Amino acid sequence: MYDGRRVRSCSHYLCDYKKKTVTPELKQSWICPECSLGQPRQRTGDNTPIRDNPRSQPPADDDASNITHRVKTKQVVKSDNDSPVTNGTLRHMLDCFKKDVTGIIANAVANAVSVKFDLITKQIADFSSSLSFLSEQYETYKKRQEEDFNILMNLQDENAKLKSTVTDLSLRLNLAERHQRENNVEIHGIPEHRTENLTNCINHLAKTVGAAIIEEDIMQVVRVSKLDKDSKHPRIVIAKLRNSRQRDVLLAAVHNFNKKNPEKKLASHHLGLAGENTPVYVSEHLTPTNKYIHAAARKKAKDMKYKFVWVRNGRVFVRKNESSPAILIRNLDSVNLIT
Repeated sequence: MYDGRRVRSCSHYLCDYKKKTVTPELKQSWICPECSLGQPRQRTGDNTPIRDNPRSQPPADDDASNITHRVKTKQVVKSDNDSPVTNGTLRHMLDCFKKDVTGIIANAVANAVSVKFDLITKQIADFSSSLSFLSEQYETYKKRQEEDFNILMNLQDENAKLKSTVTDLSLRLNLAERHQRENNVEIHGIPEHRTENLTNCINHLAKTVGAAIIEEDIMQVVRVSKLDKDSKHPRIVIAKLRNSRQRDVLLAAVHNFNKKNPEKKLASHHLGLAGENTPVYVSEHLTPTNKYIHAAARKKAKDMKYKFVWVRNGRVFVRKNESSPAILIRNLDSVNLIT
C-alpha cells in the first residue's frame, strides 16, 4: 500500500508479468497484493485493522497507466461494507442484542403473565361469587337452625310441662279411682255358672269366715272381663259394700280364717258351690296403676327375699322380716327401695 512515502518496489511483476512491458515509474511504486500485506498500514487515528481485500487481478497492457491510481483508490477509499469491527462495536452489538432479547423475553413474559393474571382474576371473581352464594346459604341455614333450636327448646319445655301435668293427672286419677274403689273387694277363684247368684255367694262367704255382713250391706256384685282372653281362670268378681269399714271387716275375717286353717284355706266348697274345689282369694279392689305397682313389688321382694308384701287402703307395703320397718311403695320408682 502506498502512503505517500517512498517504498520498496517488489519484483513479483517479473514472475507475474514476465512477458509484459512495465514503465520504470511503475517498477518503483507498484506492489502486488501479496506484498501489500506486509507494508505499514495507513494511519487513520485508530488501531482498527484493515480487512483483507480480495486478490487483485493484474492490470491489462492497455491500462497500465491507471494501475497506480487504482491501487491508491483501493488503499485510501473505504466503503461502508468494509467498516472495521472493534471491541466497542462488538460490545455495542452485544448490548443491542441483549436489549432485543430482553425486550422479546419481557414481552413474552408480560403476555404470559397477563393471560395468567386474567385467568386468575376470573377465577377469583368466580370464587368470590361462589363464596357469596355459600355465605348467603350459610346465613339462611344458620337462621333456620336458630329458629329450629328455639322451637326445639320450646318443645322441650312444653314436653317437660306436659310430663309433669300427665304425672300429676295420673296421680289424681289414681287417687280418684282408689277412693271410688275403697268400698270394693275383689274375689278370685269363684267358679262360673249360668244360674249363679253372686250375692248369695258373698253372703255365704261372709258367714263362712265369720264376718258381720248382711245382704243389705252388699250394694252390688258383678263379674269383670278378663284381660287375657285365653286364660282358663274364671272371671273376677267385684263386690261393692256399703262402706270401707265393712270391707275391712270382711278382709280381716278372711285373713283370720286362712290363718286358723292353713291346710284348708278358703275355697269354692266353703261357698257351697259344686264342682271342682278351687282356692278363693279375697283382696282390695286396686286401681290398674296400683295393681302394676303391687305386681312389681312382689317380684322384687321375692328376688330380694322379703317375707311380707300386702295392701292396705289401696296402698302397697313391703317388709323384709318381722323386725324390719314397713316400706310404702308409692310408685314404680319406689320399687328400687326394696334392696
